[in-house]
Amino acid sequence: MRATWKGQLLAESDDTVVVEGNHYFPAGSLRRERFRESATHSVCPWKGTASYYDVVVGGDVNRDAAWYYPEPKPAAANIRGRVAFWKGVQVAALALLLGLGAAPARALENLAGSWAGKMSCDGFDNGVPGHSSGPIQFELDDGGNGSVGFSVPAVGTFFGRVLVDVAHPDRAVVQGAQCGFDEANVDGAVLRGEVRTKAGDVKATLAGTLILLDGPGESSTICEFKLTRVDLQAPTIVCF
Repeated sequence: MRATWKGQLLAESDDTVVVEGNHYFPAGSLRRERFRESATHSVCPWKGTASYYDVVVGGDVNRDAAWYYPEPKPAAANIRGRVAFWKGVQVAALALLLGLGAAPARALENLAGSWAGKMSCDGFDNGVPGHSSGPIQFELDDGGNGSVGFSVPAVGTFFGRVLVDVAHPDRAVVQGAQCGFDEANVDGAVLRGEVRTKAGDVKATLAGTLILLDGPGESSTICEFKLTRVDLQAPTIVCF
């Protein structure tokens, strides 16, 4: 992942932690010359007290555009020593920043099959934090034209796209939305993952984020999953 502002790189790492939809970068990945300490602080009931950095690019200053938790609470221990961004800072996979385009899935390798692994979820239900983790299995139907369908147990079916990095045909980004996702009312689920594979090889990995939203002010859950393809066969997936 890369964080940029005004076309300038702020941080780059393949080891980010996603919490509440924000990618937290290791502090060591920051281009320190583009950051300066801020006097701003804020308090999160479950993460602790946050400190901020101003982002400085040339003569432009984006005040409090980065934040971190110097002493996070136990529930947020996984973001100790990490920094996240907002206020117009672009955070995206390197392939997307290089001009990733929708391309036929066969430009990578047909992704159809069963994918198994683990998923860890953190969420809020009426303001109460919760955590769960365990094994998970996805069924993925590759349409062969850049479109993909997913079946995720206990969540539902999804449709989306495969975005292939033409410079690295063994890598791609897969993203989709749950069938019936209501963007206007923020109700449903979306997912995004990064896939790596090699042509003709059943072995492939898919790691990413699944976000479940039950509407404004209600429960929300963010799950991180890491999967390995275990079978090349998958059912045909359709939205009803």
